[in-house]
Amino acid sequence: MAFGKIKRSSELFKQAWVVLKSDPALMLFPILSIAATLAVVASFAVPVLLSDDLRAAFSDLSESSRASRHGEEAAEATSSGGAQLTAVAIMFAFYFATSFVTIFFNAALLGAADRKFRGESGGVRDGIAVAMTRLPQILGWTLVSAVIGTILRALEERVGLLGRIVIALVGVAWAIASYFVLPALVIDGLGPVAALKRSASVIKQTWGEGLVLATGFGIAGILVSLLTIGLIIVGVIAGVVTQSIAIGVIIGGIGVLALIAWMIVASTLRSIVQVALYRFATDGVVPNGFDTAAMHAAFAAKKK
Repeated sequence: MAFGKIKRSSELFKQAWVVLKSDPALMLFPILSIAATLAVVASFAVPVLLSDDLRAAFSDLSESSRASRHGEEAAEATSSGGAQLTAVAIMFAFYFATSFVTIFFNAALLGAADRKFRGESGGVRDGIAVAMTRLPQILGWTLVSAVIGTILRALEERVGLLGRIVIALVGVAWAIASYFVLPALVIDGLGPVAALKRSASVIKQTWGEGLVLATGFGIAGILVSLLTIGLIIVGVIAGVVTQSIAIGVIIGGIGVLALIAWMIVASTLRSIVQVALYRFATDGVVPNGFDTAAMHAAFAAKKK
């Protein structure tokens, strides 16, 4: 049964690849997302690095977390509750800002892919226009994601190993349940709560087809990461042996570029398949570029 799911998912992957090859411009959305995320990270990191008070606030928060894990009194581990609140507020704002950027451009990609499936233009402007029309829903889901992320992170920093494992499992469950939230937001214009319910419903209908795809991408990502690390190590060794920094930088750079390229391609393919599965699950439409048999096969177990 598991092998059957993997086989069906590989077919969907191949068809998504054909769709992507027909319109490589879809990969511009992840690139824009990465660039915008880096800009947001810099906007938060620079003030923290330049401010002694902010660095102290995060130091106090870290010490308080360590004290909580070891059962010490919080008052002994921190000098200012106000500083901790400042650090938590900044952390939440950071989660919100980075989540918004990622969600917005993912929504734009989903919107562009959906337009393409319906035979309409699906360029960058079209995708961003779709995302802008769903801005209230995107902001609502960003808030939910930021709150959940902040809570899980805060709990993770205050519990032991067993607690971290439990929290990690909760995080996985959350990721599975929310897998189709963005398509529900973008395509149907649902609010965060309704979209989460719709996502859980579609997950049940596909019997984890989207999950298998996500797992497959994750495993591939690990392999690419290992390849990248290997190339960097080879680059360092080659640089030392040949006494050439340039050779080491070139080989290591190839690995880094390979990782970035995979992130971009994987993100785009995942979004294409998400839209295709969601469309078929909700209205029975087989998107252009996908095979009818492959779509039916993805839902065959449910129909039995």
